[in-house]
Amino acid sequence: MPLKHLKYLFKSLDRRKQPEDIAARILMILGNDLSPSEKDQWQASTPQESGSPWPGHSSLAEDFQPPVGMRRQIRKALDLFVSAPNFDKNFYSQPEEVRKFIHNISQEIHKDFGANDFKHDRLSRIQRQNQGLDLSRRKYNKLFRHLKRLEEKLRILELELKKLSFRRMEKSGLAYQLDWETFSSDVPSACFIAYYTALCNQRPETAGPAPSSFPDAIARLLFARCLGNAQSTWWAIAHVCLHEEVISRLTDKHKGKLIGRWFGILSEIADLLATLWESSALQRDTMTARPGNDSSSWNHTANAWNNARLHWIALLRALNLQTMLTAIYLGKVQPLSFIKAETSLSKTNAASKNDWLLWLALPLPWEVLRGRQICSRQRVENQCARQRIDPASLDWPAPQTSTDNHPSPTLIQVIKEDAPALINLLKAHGYFPANPG
Repeated sequence: MPLKHLKYLFKSLDRRKQPEDIAARILMILGNDLSPSEKDQWQASTPQESGSPWPGHSSLAEDFQPPVGMRRQIRKALDLFVSAPNFDKNFYSQPEEVRKFIHNISQEIHKDFGANDFKHDRLSRIQRQNQGLDLSRRKYNKLFRHLKRLEEKLRILELELKKLSFRRMEKSGLAYQLDWETFSSDVPSACFIAYYTALCNQRPETAGPAPSSFPDAIARLLFARCLGNAQSTWWAIAHVCLHEEVISRLTDKHKGKLIGRWFGILSEIADLLATLWESSALQRDTMTARPGNDSSSWNHTANAWNNARLHWIALLRALNLQTMLTAIYLGKVQPLSFIKAETSLSKTNAASKNDWLLWLALPLPWEVLRGRQICSRQRVENQCARQRIDPASLDWPAPQTSTDNHPSPTLIQVIKEDAPALINLLKAHGYFPANPG
């Protein structure tokens, strides 16, 4: 098997390749290992299952649009600062490298990183002389302003990269976090991961975080090969698929790390939602976009939250930890609309109306996640009763079963190490005593 084909599959995780394209590359890898019946299934499933009159083609771009890097600002800095070190052009979109660069050139005018107040943070003429800076006020101000612009652009770059990771997460879970070593450690697993990621990216209606069954025959075939393979890397597969068959094969350590990673993503999104909420003065009872509102950022972040929330619910259900969902309810976030709420609701289905009613009645989700508000299953059911909503119509809460697990001491210990804030949140919601595990 040529290594280039496996590397192609790995690179496809960061792209939006067509499933047919990935299937063709997988066939080059597994062709000789497929049984006659598997080959027949493969040929029968490609490409007709795509449902497109132009199999293998899509109006979607093959790449997630990356943020604009800092090429222009850094090249200007190289002209302005005599102490500026050479900067690798491949690092224009690498925040850590850019930050190091800014720290280095800031020393030229004795400026601290983050000290950007033009009135209070600049050095006076006497202070410049004492520091040995032989610069005119005009030259000094020019350098100061450029450093301030660099820091502001760096902040924007970091925010846009975070949004990019959210967009990838919305489509294919944690696929973007997989490293080459983990991905390539087992070929059948890598093939399933690459194909299922392509399905999620291009046809989310046929794939999801935890499908009850795989609607695509090739996905079913590849997953069956993983089930029959003793070397399958279920930890890697769990990055893209939270099916019970996958989660049940993880060690407690990996289960805990998966919980920690998804809670970390929810926390990142919650922080951004809180920032946008506080800076935009949104009206919760209407959620109508007004002049000055960053509706694009809000709606993208709200969508990211709702998708991460679905993954979170799917993970806890696959782990049979329904009691965690009972203890903590993380509701959906409403997007901003460009029409009045009354008009919008009159055109939506019952599920959307229920989401809207609960959005108004329950604590803000990021306030719950931060531990500032308590929101349990009981509170949700009480609101459902007041609003005449059938709880069974919601994606949560799910019926509690007698088979619900309580996390093992090992699982709790891993969560304490990877997501201590979650342990504190569960304590606050009465999930377990103050000293679990």
